[in-house]
Amino acid sequence: MEISSLFFGRIQFELTVALFYAFMGFSVGLAFLLTEGFSFKRDHLQHFNSETFRVWLRVFALALFSTFALGFLTIIEMGLIWPVMIGRMGNAFGPLMLCAVVVFVVLKSTALDVMLFGKQRASVTQYRWAMWLVLMGLCLVAYFVIVFDSWSRQPAGTMLIDGRIQIYDWVALFLQPNAMIQSVEFLLQSIYASVCLLLGFAAWQSKVRPLQSDQTVHLNRALIWGLFTLGLHVVLILFLNHNGNMPEKFESQFIVFQIWLGFCIALGLWLVAACLSLKFSGQLKFRLIFIIAIPIGMAVPVVAWLTKNEFRGDFAMMNVAKSAQYITTTPTAWLALGLSLLFMLFALIIYGFVRLSCQAMTQGVVPVVKVGVKS
Repeated sequence: MEISSLFFGRIQFELTVALFYAFMGFSVGLAFLLTEGFSFKRDHLQHFNSETFRVWLRVFALALFSTFALGFLTIIEMGLIWPVMIGRMGNAFGPLMLCAVVVFVVLKSTALDVMLFGKQRASVTQYRWAMWLVLMGLCLVAYFVIVFDSWSRQPAGTMLIDGRIQIYDWVALFLQPNAMIQSVEFLLQSIYASVCLLLGFAAWQSKVRPLQSDQTVHLNRALIWGLFTLGLHVVLILFLNHNGNMPEKFESQFIVFQIWLGFCIALGLWLVAACLSLKFSGQLKFRLIFIIAIPIGMAVPVVAWLTKNEFRGDFAMMNVAKSAQYITTTPTAWLALGLSLLFMLFALIIYGFVRLSCQAMTQGVVPVVKVGVKS
């Protein structure tokens, strides 16, 4: 087996999963900011009909649709690049992905449709519950994906019999301690990465028109959540490091941990500067500096995924077989061509998400009202 085939195959797969991981995080983070930021207001109708809510909802929808597309692409690539591996681990992969797909389909058919298209038809209470159901459903989908990722590195509840994975303890499979820690880390990371996106989009909007008071209030609230979750994430990693239970990505890479910790401190100071700018001037001063939050927010979850040992080391199923034994027999040239085409597709998805989000921030979103009802 040519090492170049393995090289191109792993890069192609890992980049796809990294982007899926990133947009899944944006979906969860934006759903949390929408739900928390607008569910506890006294004047629900005023906030639900505000331009700020419509714009943030548009950004959330764009992130969710990008997640949906990248999720299907990830599943397809698993079958194309690792066909033998999927055949052997299908008994564990199948139930976990089935749970994720079923939860998403049920979510899509009920609460998500209400959240995206039923604001003028549902009551305030119904809409608020739909938002919470969407948030909890997306967290469940992300958890099942994280469980599979955790299981592939630290198998639990399964054993290898006659070359195939067999499940003997469903509880151990679904409730892996490492997966729970990684899920908490994913949630915290999703929130402050999404806050960076919103900060960058708001700074982009301020180039065209000043931020309104309603926008500054909710942006400031989001920045506070970003600082809070960033601090919790730092405390969690320091606690795990102190107790000798660091996740794999920092296990033997202490220098990576130090760089990441320094980045978190710098990001925290940056968010504080944005809060102070809003507090004392009511606007985002030095807009070009805060617009950089868009690429930074998108890079955080991607880098977090790629620094895990799957990308650096040799992926092993049940610690008995290396990835070189499972890579597809597709010629290297075709894998390189597929990687090139994927780069173009990824660029198109990212460009579309950023371009349409900035358009929504700068031009607003036209409200949809019932027939015969004045807006």
